[in-house]
Amino acid sequence: MEIGPWTVDWVDFGSFKLDGGAMFGVVPKPLWDRLIPGDQENRITLGLWGLVLRTRDRCVLVDAGAWGGFGEKLRRVFAFDTDREGYGTIPLLDPDAVTDVVLTHLHFDHAGGAVLPAAEGPLPTFPNAIYHTTGTQLAWALHPSARDRASYPTEMVQCIRDNPRLNTWEETEDLGDGLSLHAVGGHTPGMTLTLIQDSNGALLHTADITPTSLHVPVPYVMAYDLEPVETVKVRQRWYAEAAHRGWMLFFQHDPEHPLWTIRKDEKGRYLRDQRVDL
Repeated sequence: MEIGPWTVDWVDFGSFKLDGGAMFGVVPKPLWDRLIPGDQENRITLGLWGLVLRTRDRCVLVDAGAWGGFGEKLRRVFAFDTDREGYGTIPLLDPDAVTDVVLTHLHFDHAGGAVLPAAEGPLPTFPNAIYHTTGTQLAWALHPSARDRASYPTEMVQCIRDNPRLNTWEETEDLGDGLSLHAVGGHTPGMTLTLIQDSNGALLHTADITPTSLHVPVPYVMAYDLEPVETVKVRQRWYAEAAHRGWMLFFQHDPEHPLWTIRKDEKGRYLRDQRVDL
């Protein structure tokens, strides 16, 4: 698939599990369990998809999979299932060829694969890449609240902070050739939505504003969100544009497939629409 000068692709980093009730917030279990069935421990399987955008001289990765520095106990809790040879390695991508890594936020399941655990201390997985995140999100990750501290492994965040190729920004950032970054709140302060567009269409990477295609209905907001009412506002604002213009949406944690369109029905509800294949 081509959008402007960009070839669109994605990488499957595997899957992990989180509590289904937490993932669907106020939505009752009889409803969400029909969408993504829970296991005996009430956990649901979530994807770890990375969006890849390539031109002749650039390779941009939007989020990089999960942190590989967890001990065995947390690996079992999160039930990581990956085709990677160990944690922190990136399949189908030459780490040296990646020019930009967009970190939508610094939770372990989004920024973790951008940091490689090593005996001498963690290192950037992509040594030649510029890492992009908002200053607001970085500041929060360094001093998170008691409620979300576990989402930000200290070693991982400090490695990102100390990377000399880190680019922090606020509000919006233009990466050129129709690729732009947009800061939003809701899930966590300063999270990034990534938009790639040309005159024929667009693709929006929703980060954790909408983690899966089954979370498209506006009220289906995670209990993990720090400001759920703000998440609702962000969804309504971006959904209106996406549904009207037929944008593709990239759902990073979808258990089956990351790319879909959405539609607005006769009652004004936003719903998942068509699966989009490359």
